[in-house]
Amino acid sequence: MDDLMMVRELYGEVSPDPQLEANLRGQIDGLTMERGGGKSGLRRRIAPRRPAALGLGLVGAAAAAVVGIATLGGTSPTSSGHQVQAKPAELSARTILLAAAEKAAAEPVGRYWRVHTTSGQSYHVGRATGGYTVVGYTSEDSDWTARSDSDSDVLYSRDLGAHPLTAADQAAWKKAGSPSTWRVWSNDHYATLSSKPGASFGTGPGTWDQGDKTTPADKKQGAAEVRKMCARITKAPLPTTPASGAAATPRPIKSPGKFCQKSNFIALSWADRQKLASDPARFKELLFPDGALPNKPGLGGAGRLMSGFDFLTRQPASPEVRAAAFRLLATLPDVRSIGTVQDAKGRTGIGLAARATMREGSGTVFDEVLVLDPKTYQVLGEQDIVVKAGGSMRGMQPGTILSNQVVLEAGWTNDSPHHP
Repeated sequence: MDDLMMVRELYGEVSPDPQLEANLRGQIDGLTMERGGGKSGLRRRIAPRRPAALGLGLVGAAAAAVVGIATLGGTSPTSSGHQVQAKPAELSARTILLAAAEKAAAEPVGRYWRVHTTSGQSYHVGRATGGYTVVGYTSEDSDWTARSDSDSDVLYSRDLGAHPLTAADQAAWKKAGSPSTWRVWSNDHYATLSSKPGASFGTGPGTWDQGDKTTPADKKQGAAEVRKMCARITKAPLPTTPASGAAATPRPIKSPGKFCQKSNFIALSWADRQKLASDPARFKELLFPDGALPNKPGLGGAGRLMSGFDFLTRQPASPEVRAAAFRLLATLPDVRSIGTVQDAKGRTGIGLAARATMREGSGTVFDEVLVLDPKTYQVLGEQDIVVKAGGSMRGMQPGTILSNQVVLEAGWTNDSPHHP
């Protein structure tokens, strides 16, 4: 589901504005939109970073409330040899997150917020020969978001090619004849993955690109388009659920301006963001935009944990605001500590998890896991871990990393943008 479709599901069908929609689709089509720094900005990202059912887009993490996840109870899955080693937790999630807040408050500030990541999405293939899991859409990104509106944001990216997930999957892949391509079901369509970097369907180049710049003018224009779309949505009716055989009755949206314009960070200046540190209620509304629409579920622990990761890694913010984000995560009752885990790179960290199920029809149950460094409490990444697989993911064992984002480096810097 793309961002415009998501908006329609949230608010009902909106009278079309062909010019605006064409402009937005030109930025969205085949890409994932990311929030930029400063007062506004639309960032582009090549290839999916997570399943479509978990995507975060134009109106921020609130998308997860509709197209992503529904929370469940339960405990973390036991290890199955798929790179996750859960152990009994000694500290509560709240204690860990408050410690992370204290560390974040002491971080320095620079000219750019820079985050260097890798990410991938897992697919179960080769069922005819026993089946194994491959990781596709494995991109590497170096994202530089300027603190000042007078500087451009720059994103460097490259595709790394698909490959078997674990040693056991590699053995099964070799037994199947070591194929170099795989046909998979991804984001509501079939796609062909390739082990050759840049050759998979829908990916970017296999070598570092020249840098995708979002200029100050781009930021200003992007924010204006978002405001225009929000204004158009505000005037649109939201259909009620009709009785059997009756026609739907449109009714006004109760708080669309609050939801559309305040549930993302696009329009906030650096000074506006700084105020969030002393206004936790407003910050919570922005970070976890629940309740903006009637009869819509909240994000739940998994969606909120995902939203927190997205903010902490992708949004430029002062040490005080980053500390406030960790403190808000510490208030979540359905996020639990699962002890020591390993990320997709094999690094050991502290795992904080919330359970959920996908809403795209497979019934797959998973844990959204935030991984923190055990010494510094800095974010090492996030990953979705299979608890019970279904649909196109059928055959994945409990403990399989379904999707992942690994943070290789994140922090403020005075360097000029460049790729690794």
